[in-house]
Amino acid sequence: MTIRILLASLVCALGSSAANASTLAEIKQFWVDRDYPRVITELLAFRDDIFGRNVEVDYLLATSLCRNPGDEDLGEQFFQHILQRYQLSEANRVTVENERRQCRTPTQPVQIAFLTNRSTGGGDAGVRGKMFYWIGGQNRAIGGDPLEAVMEIPQQELAARLFNQDQAAEAVAAMQQRLGNRARVHAATHFVLGSLSDHADSDLHYIAGLLESALQFEVQSFDIRPPQSLISVYLVPDAWSLRKQGEKLHGLKVGEGAIGYSFQNDLSLSAVVTGPNVGTLKHELTHLLVRTYFGDAPPWLDEGLAALYEVSRQEGDFLRGLPNWRGEVLQRYWRGEPGIAELLGMNWAQFDAEHRSMKQQAVNHALARYWILYLQDNDLLEAVYRAIRDQKVSRLSGNASADMISLTENAAGRSFARLESEFNQWLQDLNRALSNAEVKLIQQRLTELGYAPGPVDGLIGSKTIRAVKKFQAENGLAVDGKLDANLIRVLQNGNNNPF
Repeated sequence: MTIRILLASLVCALGSSAANASTLAEIKQFWVDRDYPRVITELLAFRDDIFGRNVEVDYLLATSLCRNPGDEDLGEQFFQHILQRYQLSEANRVTVENERRQCRTPTQPVQIAFLTNRSTGGGDAGVRGKMFYWIGGQNRAIGGDPLEAVMEIPQQELAARLFNQDQAAEAVAAMQQRLGNRARVHAATHFVLGSLSDHADSDLHYIAGLLESALQFEVQSFDIRPPQSLISVYLVPDAWSLRKQGEKLHGLKVGEGAIGYSFQNDLSLSAVVTGPNVGTLKHELTHLLVRTYFGDAPPWLDEGLAALYEVSRQEGDFLRGLPNWRGEVLQRYWRGEPGIAELLGMNWAQFDAEHRSMKQQAVNHALARYWILYLQDNDLLEAVYRAIRDQKVSRLSGNASADMISLTENAAGRSFARLESEFNQWLQDLNRALSNAEVKLIQQRLTELGYAPGPVDGLIGSKTIRAVKKFQAENGLAVDGKLDANLIRVLQNGNNNPF
């Protein structure tokens, strides 16, 4: 059965950079007609456009290259790339493997309805958000537990929710109509927010400002070209409302454990948000932005980068990811396995620890976030991100771990052994107990800022802990009362006279 790819109209709606280029639906017809040279030419250009890097495009490319004389080796490389970079159902993984083995045969390739499970983490322990997009037909959507596609929303309806940035008034009116009179709606430069959570106008203005700052930072830091359309943000008060909205707006059955998800076809973020906390929204926004032109990001980078900003602080133009609850996962359960080299070489099945324990999955996700955090703190993240994003499939060796190590070494300008050693020392420093002198310095700085930690004596008493919690709450940090190296770093960044 032929699968109609809905991403084609999405690309048209968001604005394609390739004038006179064929739509994905047209390219797929060339593929059905076995016009493989044309498919290859068109898809190599399409792949560099917005949302062009996806599993369906790469599968069409792989099968076409394998049937075009002289391109068979590249076709096999694309098949290896699919198996490494995309999360596939077991049935589709078997089909892709079979197609890879038949790469050099002239038989008609199998058409696949891709359904892949995507766990994207969340803002708090145990929370799981999702990224979804329809690729055609009921239950043929990128996503998975605790989300299930139960009803297909017509693509025309989804596309009608997209408005250019100069159409803010129309976007506000459409959002108001979708959510009803009870909702408060607010438009910003890149976002239109609709809240059912009793936010005041000032709250929505504040949340929009945080999202705008996050978007601008990621666009500048990671050389991301943001979508030309406004991003819709739906704020709901509880999980029940998220489930109701998910089914109504996107045809999804949202599991009870979810507090947020992203939906690509209408460029939207949906989350349980009752106050100014936007960690889940930043997480999902990062996924949405990264996948505009980097849909084949490796698991550790895709998940680790989004998780980095779920607990973060805006410092001028810089969005700094901060240590969070995932660090405790590493302290409790990580004993050096997997190592960083193994983590970087994992495919999605390995990264999500399929057929293994939830504890192992938690360790993998936590390690990815803290490796990303280490790269950030050592000014290496942007260079490593760009090196991996810009690497051509034809230059990959087929050994994912070796490829990641080589790219990381070249971007960082130092050996991987040194990076691993520095990471382990950095992680140890994060978790170490503070000296009496360091506690005094924290108390002194808190006193200067008006948080009344009690006497500056280097002893961690109840007043000091209350002062730390108040400071954390007012500065977007996890409110745990801990005095650690991260707190020192945050206080330093707010002070021109470092400790």
